[in-house]
Amino acid sequence: MTKDKENKMTPMMAQYFSIKENYMDCLLFYRMGDFYELFFDDAITAAKELDIVLTARGKHNDNEIPMCGVPFHSYENYLSRLIKKGYKVAICEQTEDPKEAKKRGASAIVNRDVIRVVTAGTLTEDNILNSKSNNYLMSIYDNKDGFSVAYSDISTLSVSVISKFTNESLYDLVHKISPSEIIVKEDFDQEIIHDFSKIITKLPKIRFSEDRIEASLKNNLEVEVLEVYGNFKKPEEIAISSLLDYVEATQKGLNYKFNQVLKVSDSEFMEIPAATRISLEVFSSNSEDKKSSLKNVMDETVTSLGARALNEVILQPLIDKKKIDERLDSVEFFIKNQNVLDNLRTTLKSCYDIERALSRLSFNRGGPRDMLMVLKTILTIPKIKDLFSKLESNNNIVESEIPFLLKSLLNDFDDFNELSLSLSSALNEDVPLLARDGGFVKKGYNEAFDEECLKRDEGVKFIAKLQSKYQEMTGINNFKISHNNMLGYYCEVTSKFADKLFNDKETFIHRQTLANNARF
Repeated sequence: MTKDKENKMTPMMAQYFSIKENYMDCLLFYRMGDFYELFFDDAITAAKELDIVLTARGKHNDNEIPMCGVPFHSYENYLSRLIKKGYKVAICEQTEDPKEAKKRGASAIVNRDVIRVVTAGTLTEDNILNSKSNNYLMSIYDNKDGFSVAYSDISTLSVSVISKFTNESLYDLVHKISPSEIIVKEDFDQEIIHDFSKIITKLPKIRFSEDRIEASLKNNLEVEVLEVYGNFKKPEEIAISSLLDYVEATQKGLNYKFNQVLKVSDSEFMEIPAATRISLEVFSSNSEDKKSSLKNVMDETVTSLGARALNEVILQPLIDKKKIDERLDSVEFFIKNQNVLDNLRTTLKSCYDIERALSRLSFNRGGPRDMLMVLKTILTIPKIKDLFSKLESNNNIVESEIPFLLKSLLNDFDDFNELSLSLSSALNEDVPLLARDGGFVKKGYNEAFDEECLKRDEGVKFIAKLQSKYQEMTGINNFKISHNNMLGYYCEVTSKFADKLFNDKETFIHRQTLANNARF
């Protein structure tokens, strides 16, 4: 771009271009007040894909600038539609208070920056994800010995890694995991996994270099070496670090940490080729009845966690006879003791998707409702333990002894007494989805916070009295006092009554004129 053209730009457009040039492969959601705006080709694309109005704002190089926008308070619905269509979205937010910008001069604009890049494999939003299926991000590193593959549903904050040595075995693995997004080196041969070409993201080779391993492990796993989690080959470490780097880059340095790395062994589970899995209709049916797949027939789970766990069991059939027998013993126990099963299912219905709630909180994307989900879920743990402890104390109730696998699972449960006590004392029974809506902290939990709430409530009463005063003084019944981040508090009337306020310059100072309203 030439210097002359730069000089013709408005400060806002200059800021937009400086941000956009680092996210050319994304649609840029550029925050302006209560909307995320899109410009130029991004606007043309988004308007078409979302079926929203394409307008124009100002000119650039003597041409009108295409523009469209989506409301900030309901952007997730639009985001979901774009991600499902294969787009990536960069979320650009205001990173300072408009009052601070004004201190730099009347023409200064608010600082903005991208706080997150949303891709199909890095979603955490509950209303976008399928609650009954994992959402996997996969990294494939091809080397002279074959392929090393790392994959993660980032809501679990754990990574699995496995090595494959032929094109066919890699294809079968990708088909089995069925990731939402795959990251590979820029020279990777897509034909190896041709069915998945639409979800492949190609990255520079440097993102798959040995030089990045140490820093990646320290930043994302807080360990010096991977031996803490097991014995990994160098290509497997590269696959893991490239996946961790990609998550860090898209989440823009949020203070989250992966807490587990699992090495998957071919000897643990039965290998089923992709063609066989398709013909057996394991997850999808070839008939007109799409619900007649093995998974849909078997799925009687009552929680999202249970449904995803069932997926894993079906995807990876056990081959160890001892483990198979332990699982069958548990199944037999519940078949013989239907009342126990019914009571357990009733209790489990009180559990929420704690895995994804904790993930959103870890990524600083959660809210009060996520904390309440965590609380209500951990409060069911003592109930489940109590259910089985009563059985052990009275063996006449059950037809058979509680099997080893169930006892092991129960022993692994922590009651989280300290956490449940803390959350119970802090949270109201009815909480909003977003923290900004307020009203979710119990009165008496924190004295200083209670004092601030009292000041706020008194302020609300003051504004209400002032609004009534001005309504009476001007004779305008729909006179309002409102607030936004750009103007602070302001008076607003419809255009019909604007002249009355314009004529009273001693009381009202004009700030902004909209299509149907004027603000003072």
